[in-house]
Amino acid sequence: MSKLEARVYSLIKQLPNIIKQLPEMNRTLRGRLAVYFVLLLCCFATGAILLLSLLGVLNPEDKNVQTAMDYELKSAAVKVNEEVDKTAAIGISLSREISEIVERKLLARQIEFKDLNNNPEALEDIQAAVFGSLRRNLHMSSSSGAFYMLNATVNSHVPDKTKHALYLKYINVYADSKYNDTLTFIRGIPSLARKHQIAMYTSWQLEMLPSLLPQYNHVMNNYVEDLSNAWLMTQSGPIRDTWERPTIF
Repeated sequence: MSKLEARVYSLIKQLPNIIKQLPEMNRTLRGRLAVYFVLLLCCFATGAILLLSLLGVLNPEDKNVQTAMDYELKSAAVKVNEEVDKTAAIGISLSREISEIVERKLLARQIEFKDLNNNPEALEDIQAAVFGSLRRNLHMSSSSGAFYMLNATVNSHVPDKTKHALYLKYINVYADSKYNDTLTFIRGIPSLARKHQIAMYTSWQLEMLPSLLPQYNHVMNNYVEDLSNAWLMTQSGPIRDTWERPTIF
């Protein structure tokens, strides 16, 4: 016990006697001054005790717990930031790979990007070429799935304005560990799934609705030359006809 704590404890023990003497002490000016001094000392002691308690001096275990929790919180924040940076970097690299593949395929067919609409043969050729990059980058990341989507469709006349897409997802993901490498096709061309012996998702569809990406219109209407500053993370949102609610980078 420190000297300050001992003095405070001694003063508290003397309080009953001081209270009993208050009537007699109030009869003289000197006594009244002593009472005011004692009350002031009590207020000071109470404030000191509260301050020492908040600082963890009187309760060192509380201070140790708070220090440990602050350390864990900072450590978790660092890990989250590292994971976000890693995922963003993989996504940017994948975007560049896909862009190069699409450009090569357009050049080989001597067509423009707008000519991909209602052109299933060209879209299937692109998806087959992109598949390897998508699968490889998914293995490199800690994400549960990976997809790409082009502003093109095999049928521009249907009511639902879906877009050409390939979406691969791990079937089993526990916490941040993938305890097997089994993939499923949520979106994509079925012949490609059969070729790579990948099962189709129970509610598989050929193409993807842009509503999966809430910022789709923003991305499409705002061209950014430097992809390193163009990545974003969406809020979790549902995939139609599934129970999945992914957060997308």
